[in-house]
Amino acid sequence: MIINSDLTIYNKKYDPESRMDTWYKTYIPECHWKVDNKVVQDDNGLRNQDMFKIRIPGKYELCYMDAAIYKDMEGASDVWTIQKDDYVIQGKGPDIVKPSDLPNRSCRITSWSDNRANTTIPHFRIGGE
Repeated sequence: MIINSDLTIYNKKYDPESRMDTWYKTYIPECHWKVDNKVVQDDNGLRNQDMFKIRIPGKYELCYMDAAIYKDMEGASDVWTIQKDDYVIQGKGPDIVKPSDLPNRSCRITSWSDNRANTTIPHFRIGGE
């Protein structure tokens, strides 16, 4: 895996007191970041769509928490997870209250896999748009 960037991942957690989502960010200083520009067809015709392929080296698993455990834990500022509909941006990102606070070129996670069992290059893979 070629390390060519850094990223910030934003994890969503529901706060029952405020009845709103709270977004926790984690900066990861090494990753492989690739963006393919695709043309997709939807109800409004053809449009450009960025398709993100991101890989995070397995060595960052020390602070990684499975999404099911993450959801039920108190607070979340010291750990990170990968879950559908979370967000990733390239580089160091700002604190946010809602996803619309993110820079224009953000990646909404649509798929992911835990490839830490890969003996050659253990990593987490994120796909998104």
